[in-house]
Amino acid sequence: MYDAQIMIDAIVINKEVFLTPEEILELQTIINIAYLNSEKEFWKEGFQRISYEELQKLIQTKHIFVAYAHQTIVGCVKVEKEATNVTFSMLCVKEDFRGARIASKLLDAIEQWAKNHHAKSISLELLKPKHYQHPDKEKLTQWYAKLGYQKVQFANFNEYFPDLVPLMKIECVFEIWNKKLY
Repeated sequence: MYDAQIMIDAIVINKEVFLTPEEILELQTIINIAYLNSEKEFWKEGFQRISYEELQKLIQTKHIFVAYAHQTIVGCVKVEKEATNVTFSMLCVKEDFRGARIASKLLDAIEQWAKNHHAKSISLELLKPKHYQHPDKEKLTQWYAKLGYQKVQFANFNEYFPDLVPLMKIECVFEIWNKKLY
């Protein structure tokens, strides 16, 4: 674990992201480990949050922000803009760097980018178990609420991603959260 005062060298945004094949693999590993650790009760054995090819496409289509500290990739977030709304997902921080406010700095970068691109709101989808409270997901719920996000609706995960349903161990729902920028 790193000191909470760690300096992030850079958050590389969309058009500036260039990663070597080794760095793409490193980022894929960070993402999949983060999701394995936080959602292992949700998914059957062998599930990966993202494949190498999917991540490569996100980089090519400029839908990812990458955080660096000490010239090392330490986190990322997927970002998309539609009309006047920015949506983010897959907010991940390398395990060794948790507690260093990297996720907060990535969210700050998203908000600034959204404002610079004239977005009026930011939204996210939070996957949660349907029939019980998951400690990590409840921490995220509290964190997003503290940052000004509001839960605006529930969505049926099965309808959004029917291809993933056979990979699930439990029934889940999406909470849709939104934050107005103006």
